[in-house]
Amino acid sequence: MPPSPWAGVPAEEFGDDDVTVTVDTLASGSFFGDRFRVEGILGVGGMGRVVHAHDFTTGLDVALKVLHRERAQDVESLERFRREAQILQALGHPGIVRILAMGAAPDGTPWIALELLRGETLKERLRREGPFSVAALAPIVAHLCDALTTAHDAGVVHRDLKPDNVLLPDGGAPPCKVLDFGLSRFTAGKTLTKAGAVLGTPRYMAPEQILSASSADLRVDVFAVGVMLFEMLSGRSPYPAEDMGQLLGCVMEGRVLSLAELRPDISPAVAAVVAQAMAKDANRRYPTAAALGQAFARAVGAPLGPPASAGARTPSRPTPTPGRGVPVPDGLLSAPAPGRSPAPSPAARTSAPSSPAPRAGRAAATFVALALALTVVVVVAALFGAGLRFAVEGRLPWSP
Repeated sequence: MPPSPWAGVPAEEFGDDDVTVTVDTLASGSFFGDRFRVEGILGVGGMGRVVHAHDFTTGLDVALKVLHRERAQDVESLERFRREAQILQALGHPGIVRILAMGAAPDGTPWIALELLRGETLKERLRREGPFSVAALAPIVAHLCDALTTAHDAGVVHRDLKPDNVLLPDGGAPPCKVLDFGLSRFTAGKTLTKAGAVLGTPRYMAPEQILSASSADLRVDVFAVGVMLFEMLSGRSPYPAEDMGQLLGCVMEGRVLSLAELRPDISPAVAAVVAQAMAKDANRRYPTAAALGQAFARAVGAPLGPPASAGARTPSRPTPTPGRGVPVPDGLLSAPAPGRSPAPSPAARTSAPSSPAPRAGRAAATFVALALALTVVVVVAALFGAGLRFAVEGRLPWSP
């Protein structure tokens, strides 16, 4: 037997080409599901991975979301994945990521094809540029709250809102897109969350969501937006916590830092809106995302500090009394009582000539008064005469 040509050659001389490797099914350049060519990884989460892929069926580049292989064996994970696709199909809002197709690979791995968005998340923008100005944040908040209103009106609660799940598209149109409805639920549908289970990202979870995700309503999304607003404006977490235990304690007890101290340049009205959105008691928060969006929009127009004339008090108007006019300072006319004509001002009284009443009217009034007086005299005389007659006959007027 002839000697091997590799006899005596050290192992390190062989090179890497001879090493057996396992190629990731979602590696860049690989093909998936007999339909997609993978271009690169966009993100990895607990449920699956999102890759940039080219769809040969439609000819479009898409964001392909694929469930982790081990998750694909779990009934609950499969149902959540299916429900996310169902929710995205039901929501047609420019501020919510759009679903293009869904299916399963030959090996059964489910996938969802979403519109491919170019841009950066709120978290990435915050890291790159620091805290937002109120003016820069205003259109994002308005669009985000409008998108959430559409979801809530359809009975969908996101339950995992955070800066990672809000994308700012290149060009700013639309101002933002809400991503990842993987933990969302239909409020009127079958719940997939066991009682007492905790789902979400703790820093953005409302106290009631930490206690039980299954009973949380749309106000947990309002709370999450409040936390995001605090972070976008201050550049830091609202909670003075150094570990998960302290964080949960801060959330449950409502212990938060002062936004006004961290950003003294913003108006108290804006700080108040953020504080109300983050209220520990759900009943003290804004009841809807729409209400939060409207409140923030009003606060953005508020002055940055007390007005120069803050020391001068304006006299308050008294509350109108039914049937009476309201006295108004500065010589303005009072409001007329119902059914009456407004009284003329003093100036009008002195300058307007008075016109005499017609003589015929005064004569008619005098005649009516005399007729009434004569009638009264006649009636009294008749009664007096009847009483005198009854007295003479020994009978009372009411006797038979």
